[in-house]
Amino acid sequence: MDRKISHSYASVKPMCELCKDSHALSQCHTFKHLSNEETYQLVKKNKLCIYCLINEHMIKNCQSHGCKICEKWYNTLIHRKKQHSQECENRDQESALQQENIQATYHTFKETPVTCVLLATAQIKIKGCKGKLHTFDALLVCGSQSNFITVSAVRSLGLEQIRNQIPITGINNATSVMNYNVNLEITSMKSDYTNKLNCLILPRITSRMPMSDIDISKWNFPSNVVLADRNFNKPAPIDILLGAETFFEILLDGRYDCNGLPVLQNTKLGYILSGKIHNSYVKQHQKQYYSLFVQRDSLHDMMKRFWTIEEMNNRILTKEERACEKHFELNTRRLDTGRYEVKLPFRQP
Repeated sequence: MDRKISHSYASVKPMCELCKDSHALSQCHTFKHLSNEETYQLVKKNKLCIYCLINEHMIKNCQSHGCKICEKWYNTLIHRKKQHSQECENRDQESALQQENIQATYHTFKETPVTCVLLATAQIKIKGCKGKLHTFDALLVCGSQSNFITVSAVRSLGLEQIRNQIPITGINNATSVMNYNVNLEITSMKSDYTNKLNCLILPRITSRMPMSDIDISKWNFPSNVVLADRNFNKPAPIDILLGAETFFEILLDGRYDCNGLPVLQNTKLGYILSGKIHNSYVKQHQKQYYSLFVQRDSLHDMMKRFWTIEEMNNRILTKEERACEKHFELNTRRLDTGRYEVKLPFRQP
């Protein structure tokens, strides 16, 4: 007997958990106007992922990069709500305290051009865990003995972190400890240059580079120059820092000293620019506010500062730690007597 096989397909559109319309929660106009408490209750009630606001996976399996503003591990929309609400609350509290406690206040304002020194940056590609190449902005520093990469970049690449505590000493003899590092492969976007590196992982390398927009409308580059970073004049986050071992390896013959402009140096990543920029090319001015005031601190304020605890950042789990957590979830149950039954983990040979 011949069997007839039929196939049917169904397309499922996302449904908003708030207004039940056919769009994602992150696109809902009503959701964007909720208060912090209403947002928290909605996410908790619908068991949504705090990173991407979707209920199709657990938080630990989310591939989102977190907040685009502060790089912490929650959705950008939640950051804006939190920031707006906190600013309004702080303004109200500060206004009340000023009327009650401040005895004398003096303000001055000064606006000066920003002195800008351009650091060498390049756009490079890094191979992810599945072989796909991802584009990142790299900072080239000949004064660093190590290479560094951000947590968010490692998460997007899906590479395995290696646990290994390494002390790092920087400016003013400041010492910190890096707990994780990763092996990766970089590729030039301008040539066939590739290199395998070991990078230390940290939450953030530096602020956006450059510090402000640079007007290059009157800059004339030689016709044979191919820039390593075509957006070098626009502030952008730095995802990876390449130290001295890579910096001097990629240098090539070819240097242009332009009068009043940064130096152009040829490398295997393309031409990099570095040097001081005249104030006339910098679009942003530095605004400085100075305030002097005398204030009587109340007992409540002193106790509040005493008990304030800084927020803890989410730690990256190693492969072994993730296996332990998974073992605990799968092999732990509560008995009728109220006691817990746990299967002991053993390391696999």
